[in-house]
Amino acid sequence: MKLIYPHRLYFLICLTGLFIVYGIVAADAPGLDKQTFDVITKIKKVENSLKSFSANFIQLQKSDLLESVVRSQGTIYYEADGKLLIKVTSPSSYSVLFDGEWVLIHDPEQKQTKKHSISGKENILKKYFGFGQPIEDLIQRFEVKATKNMPLPDVTLVMRPKKRAMAKRVRLISAIVDDQRWLPGQIYVQFNQKEWIRLTLNFKAVNQPLPPDTFILDGSSEKNE
Repeated sequence: MKLIYPHRLYFLICLTGLFIVYGIVAADAPGLDKQTFDVITKIKKVENSLKSFSANFIQLQKSDLLESVVRSQGTIYYEADGKLLIKVTSPSSYSVLFDGEWVLIHDPEQKQTKKHSISGKENILKKYFGFGQPIEDLIQRFEVKATKNMPLPDVTLVMRPKKRAMAKRVRLISAIVDDQRWLPGQIYVQFNQKEWIRLTLNFKAVNQPLPPDTFILDGSSEKNE
């Protein structure tokens, strides 16, 4: 079976990191209305204490190249030392592991792991997922607005690119954030009129020790690329 690795899935994991690991804008950022200011402040408080999480995800993707919406699902594992594992279980099974030095893509059916070196380069989580990017950069790139979804216990956070070059690739990013735990339950990205992705997250554990073998891929032959 030939696997098609959905790079836009990685992009959504990037957004998950932006929303729950390093926040979106500084709590004292100018130009924010009071509600947005309060929401960002609470998200920042959560991200400062976030050490690990595991979450089930469902991704829906629509493209002008696809006749129908494509659904995929799996689990995400994260530790604050820079490890991130994406385990996709449907429609095909594979795992993508980022460990700070390598990106490993494991195909359990072929019992093969493709290994991409990122050693000596800018941190992969920072460069591609936004983890650890300077907060000022995010303020410069996005307009941010928070809206309370009454009477539901959540908030919608909307980000619109300020720069035309980025707006050509991404028109809109929004997240529905639980206002009890201040974690994203859903992230939506509109690329253009015909292409979008929606990622739904169900957090299983937050700041609880992950099993010791979480970031160890099943034994298989490795192929460096």
